[in-house]
Amino acid sequence: PYTDVELVSGDLFVFGGPSRFAFHGVPKVYAGSADPDAGMRAGRLNVTLRETGLR
Repeated sequence: PYTDVELVSGDLFVFGGPSRFAFHGVPKVYAGSADPDAGMRAGRLNVTLRETGLR
């Protein structure tokens, strides 16, 4: 089973617990959806952080 979650510019989605193993992807980026005040002219910015547990 899956759930579609529509995110807009500026949204943050955090995976945690068992859901951190869930498949996730971006099926489409809508033209003109970038925030011009954020300095982005087009496209999307994706930031991935992972905690490994290593010291």
